[in-house]
Amino acid sequence: MRRSIISAALLLLTASAGLDSQELQFAEMGDCQLENGGIIRDCRIGYRTVGSLGADRSNAVLFPTWFGGTSEQILPLLGPDGMVDPSELFVIVVDAFGNGVSSSPSNSTVQSGPAFPRITIRDMVRHQHRLLAERLGVSQLKAVVGISMGGMQAFEWAVSYPEFADKIVPVVGSPRLAVYDVVLWETDLRILEWFLDCRCQPAAALEQGLFFLMGGPDYQSRVFPRDSLPKAQAELEAASLTEERARDLSSQLHAMIDHNVAAPFSGSLERAASQVQAEVFVVVGLTDHVVTPGPALEFARLLQAHTLQLTSDCGHQAPWCEEEEFNAAVREFLRK
Repeated sequence: MRRSIISAALLLLTASAGLDSQELQFAEMGDCQLENGGIIRDCRIGYRTVGSLGADRSNAVLFPTWFGGTSEQILPLLGPDGMVDPSELFVIVVDAFGNGVSSSPSNSTVQSGPAFPRITIRDMVRHQHRLLAERLGVSQLKAVVGISMGGMQAFEWAVSYPEFADKIVPVVGSPRLAVYDVVLWETDLRILEWFLDCRCQPAAALEQGLFFLMGGPDYQSRVFPRDSLPKAQAELEAASLTEERARDLSSQLHAMIDHNVAAPFSGSLERAASQVQAEVFVVVGLTDHVVTPGPALEFARLLQAHTLQLTSDCGHQAPWCEEEEFNAAVREFLRK
C-alpha cells in the first residue's frame, strides 16, 4: 500500500519514548454539515492527545494530519527535540476526514465508497473546531501546527477562526495550490480513477511511480544511485493498492485541489490575509515539487509573517533533511 512521501520519511524517525502508547480516541459528531450542502452521516473524528492540559487551559496545540497520513504517524515528531514538546504543551493530534481513521469512504457504514460526500479542507477545519469546542472543552489554542495537507488546514484555521489560535505554523503547506500543484494532484487523481475502473496492476504501479518522481531529481538521484534502478523498478511493479485506499486518497485529493483560503473573499489573498490575527510562522522547501512554495511565501509577505526557507535538494522532505534546524525553529516560535 502506497504511503505519502512524508509518511515514508517519517518511518526513518525513531519514536520518542512513551509517545507511541497514546491511544486513538473517537468523537462521535452526529451529522457533519459540509459547505457544499452535503452531510457526513454518523460522522466521527479520530484523535490522540499527548501531554497535559494546563490549569489555565492555554497550552493546547492542534496538529492535523497530512495527505494519506494518520495521527499515529505524527507521534514520532513530538518530544523534547522534536517539532512540538509535549512536556510543555498539550498536543491534540487529529485525523483529517478521508484518511481512513476519521470518517472516510473506506470506513463509513452508511455512505461507503462512491456514496461518501465530497469534502474540503474547510470542512475538515470546521469540524475540528467542533471537536475542540464541543467535545474537548478547548476554547483557545496556543497554536495550530500542520505539515503538507496539515499545513493547508493550518492556513485555513488562520482565516476561518482568526481568534481561536495564538500561533499558526504551516509547514510545506499552501493557502491555495499553485497551477503546477493542481496539475500534479489532478494527474494522481486520474490515475486513481483509472485504478478504480480497472483494478489493475499497471495503474497501481503508475501511481507509485508518480510519487517517486515527486521526490525531486537531485534528491532521488542521491538517495537512489543508478545501480539501484532495477530494484526500484521491481518495487514499482510490485506496488499494491486497494479500492478502499484509492477512494480515501481520492477524497483528500479533491479537498486539496479545491483548497483556497481566498475563495470566500472573491479570490483575494489580500482580503483573506486581512482576517488573520494569529502570529504566523511559514516553513517552505524552496525545491519542493509537491507543494510549491510560491503561494505560501506570498501569503507570508501579505501577513508580514516569519518564514523559514529550507534550501536543501530534498524537496517536500526538506524539513527532515534539515531536521535539527527546522525542529529548533518551530519549538522556539512556539515558546516565544
